[in-house]
Amino acid sequence: MAAAVEEALSEGRHLVVEAGTGVGKSFAYLVPALLHLGGSGGPVVVATRTIALQEQLVSKDIPMLLDALGMRNLKVALAKGRGNYVCRRRTEMASEEARGLFEDAAKIAEIARIREWAATSADGSLADLPFRPSSEAWDACRAESGNCLHKQCRFYEECAYQRSRREMYGARLVVANHALVFADLALREAGVKLLPDYECIVLDEAHAIEDDAAEHFGARVSPIGIARVLGRFMGAKRRTGLFGRAEVGPDLYDGVEEARGALRKLFEGVDRFRAGGNERRIRAAGAFDEPLTEPLARLLGKLRERHASIEDPGLALEWKSRTDRLEEDVHAIRLVHGVLDREYVYWAESGGRGGHSVLRAAPADVAPILRRTLFSRVPCVIMTSATLQVAGSFEHFKRRVGLEEPDELALGSPFDFKRQCRLLVYPAMPDPRDPAHEAAAAAEIRKLVLESKGGAFVLFTSYGALDRAHKAVAKDLEKAGLHVLRQGGDQRTSDIVAAFRERGDCVLFATDTFWQGIDVRGRNLRLVIITRLPFAVPDHPLQQARLERIEEGGGDPFKQYSLPQAVLKLRQGFGRLIRSHDDEGTVAILDPRIATKPYGRTFLSSLPVSITNC
Repeated sequence: MAAAVEEALSEGRHLVVEAGTGVGKSFAYLVPALLHLGGSGGPVVVATRTIALQEQLVSKDIPMLLDALGMRNLKVALAKGRGNYVCRRRTEMASEEARGLFEDAAKIAEIARIREWAATSADGSLADLPFRPSSEAWDACRAESGNCLHKQCRFYEECAYQRSRREMYGARLVVANHALVFADLALREAGVKLLPDYECIVLDEAHAIEDDAAEHFGARVSPIGIARVLGRFMGAKRRTGLFGRAEVGPDLYDGVEEARGALRKLFEGVDRFRAGGNERRIRAAGAFDEPLTEPLARLLGKLRERHASIEDPGLALEWKSRTDRLEEDVHAIRLVHGVLDREYVYWAESGGRGGHSVLRAAPADVAPILRRTLFSRVPCVIMTSATLQVAGSFEHFKRRVGLEEPDELALGSPFDFKRQCRLLVYPAMPDPRDPAHEAAAAAEIRKLVLESKGGAFVLFTSYGALDRAHKAVAKDLEKAGLHVLRQGGDQRTSDIVAAFRERGDCVLFATDTFWQGIDVRGRNLRLVIITRLPFAVPDHPLQQARLERIEEGGGDPFKQYSLPQAVLKLRQGFGRLIRSHDDEGTVAILDPRIATKPYGRTFLSSLPVSITNC
């Protein structure tokens, strides 16, 4: 793999590599990248999907390799989005006006704690904050695009974000995450950039780039986000907000109140439109009443007029930033309500607190976007993951992301799956579409977990199925002395994983998050139960649009999209079990279709172990 990466770097070619668990793919791309940078090449960006993996590369893997290669002076930077950093100026302002901003004493206390931490933190990023703040408190204190005084700010020299920018632009190797990379690509379309120019990018965890790109080339409108911006003008009590000291007249406050009322009416209408489901696609303009953009446009005119007379530079910038954000919301609402771009898909989904709707837009096909913004602009793009192939072919991956004629390399895992792993399938189990399936699956979950004495991931494709299975078997497992964990609620994924790693008798009921990217080595994870084949729900608007485009082009949506996507996700779930040469255990797939349907062979041929029928 390292040889293939070195060749792609030297010749300026794109490369796609599937590297099975245990290959050591991070070293395989880092070593040739570092040697390339030691010569005349660079800069290089390495992008992972998570900040946690970013930090592992920067704090552990890269220093180890730099030491081994005698390249300790090569500059490396960790790049995070601006919103991950505290802004000392904004924190001071929020602290001074906290009682006008918030009625909640807990949020006022959080602002005070953030201010105290910011004064001493060397890192200045959210990851270093010793508590988890509310989104409202952090939003009032974080660094923001378009809301920076730069060298005019009294905190400029000690600013954590500006320090990170200086380090990034002075570095040869920049370690970022997918979110920052795709946000940068989207902004470059408008002539703005978040990352320095680079001649090579390594996209680790590349199986996720289609969805990550769709997220960042799309739009999201949240009632909570707009209400929060309006609240910064108004405050928790009338005329006591952060900008109350700007001596704004009653006409502006009346404009804010009018916009607040229209905001409520807009999303009440969206809620009615979406009633009865988690998502509902918007197929035509005017699907719901849209009373907000006109009062927002009037308010924006007043805000722009008032902004011109504000003398305090910090207050003026904060004012402009909030105004710019409202203007972006006006554009996004008009885009979604009017279904203005036929290359996009639009929908309303449950995503806000209290089940309120949010409005979404995303490109139905990211392939032409990535060809334009990434593959035609960057000479060398290296994409790698443990799961990129379907039945031994990269064709599905290349087609979905717009990749044409790359170099290809497929590497199996060095682990001995035939010795280390047993795969159980259940051809006699009821079909998942049969109401009897859930009861039969619950009985088998109970049996398998009791036999293994815990150490189990039980993976579901929906929260509803998870809840019902948990309700059916959790008490029996707890009576047997097992420690039952459940995804959901306020517990963070990292806390659940930490609890699982600490003891060998845990049983975790989990869904989407735990199918990929979770690493538990050793005997504490010895059983993975996959309750059904992970076909994407065909009624999600984005999935619908992708299937429709394939059908309109004369293709077979099931064979060209639904099946390959499910195979890749099954491979991710299967991959949770064997993470080292010493791991051993069982994967049980409780969906009979893998053994009884013709397409089951596609799933089985993509797994590195033979089956045992139960």
